[in-house]
Amino acid sequence: QFSAQAESVAREIFSAPHVEMASHSYSHPFNWRKASAGSDGEAYNLRLPGYQFDLQREIEGSIRYIERQLAPPGKKVRLFLWTGDCIPGRDALVWAQRVGVMNMNGGDTIATRSRSTVTQVEGLGLERDGLFQVFAPNQNENVYTNEWRGPFYGFERVIETFEFTETPRRLKPINIYFHTYLTTKLAGMRSLDKVFSYAMAQEISPVFASDYAKKVEDFARVSVSRTATGWRVRGVEHVHTLRAPAVLGVPQIRASESVGGFSQRGEDVYVHMAGASAELLFAPIEPTEVRLVSANARIESIQKTTTGYRWNLIGHVPLEFTLAHADNCKVRAAGRDLVATRSADGHTHYKITSHAARPLEATCRS
Repeated sequence: QFSAQAESVAREIFSAPHVEMASHSYSHPFNWRKASAGSDGEAYNLRLPGYQFDLQREIEGSIRYIERQLAPPGKKVRLFLWTGDCIPGRDALVWAQRVGVMNMNGGDTIATRSRSTVTQVEGLGLERDGLFQVFAPNQNENVYTNEWRGPFYGFERVIETFEFTETPRRLKPINIYFHTYLTTKLAGMRSLDKVFSYAMAQEISPVFASDYAKKVEDFARVSVSRTATGWRVRGVEHVHTLRAPAVLGVPQIRASESVGGFSQRGEDVYVHMAGASAELLFAPIEPTEVRLVSANARIESIQKTTTGYRWNLIGHVPLEFTLAHADNCKVRAAGRDLVATRSADGHTHYKITSHAARPLEATCRS
């Protein structure tokens, strides 16, 4: 019996346009037999009569099985999760690339209040002989429950990891990663409820895990260079937010290119962009013109107008967004006037039921 939050997430996954995950083995803690004695308890395998390991069968075979037998017609697998020790060889990465799916898993981000150090925050992934393994942003319940030996409520501590990797600067996204056997224990079920409740209470912009993997691979290709007046950014086809130190000043939206807004968080400025490149200019004083502060959607494009801006936003859930300096602006989405849900500290917040706004337009009086 799943909790209400878990059921809601499951419905969203199976109604999505593609399947996010395929895994080359199914692991359940009570089906495994120890193959050899080891002090670290690692050498486990599931004994299948006549089985011979074959990467093509494990990777391509499991993907095709899901697409033919489990997924609705036309629904495709986009992401392959490594299992076991999550250390694929280059030959495994080659097969994932060959069948056209992103890959993810591994890493060891376990920073909590009792391990409050960035040495407990893993990198984005690992290069393996010219190919790239994308690490899972956060770890599953196995880590937090002492390898499923207890405490079975331990997964709730992933909230501490979420908090540590958000403040004072964002290092990781929220990623709720668990095995279904977590719900076989009442304490596990309750921990999952706490984790989902925490996540849903945050200002989040949901993305598919395969989209996250694309962002990670983009990160390795991004180039940032100085210009005579500011900064030039290239290679950001999937990465649409950059973090800049506040000492650079405030982004000048009107003078920049492919920049739709920004959000200030402590000593950092998160700059929102569209497209695969951008030109950034900074100045000491913030302009008083309207700008996009935040949105739970991706910016497809930005257009400057004589009286404001047009943004094309596309997301996966009903849109919520915040504008700054919009008091003298008429805000419209898809040709309809919008009424703000609340205003405070120069920020105006809006909600609409649609997952997209093409366009979202702010027309302002001077």
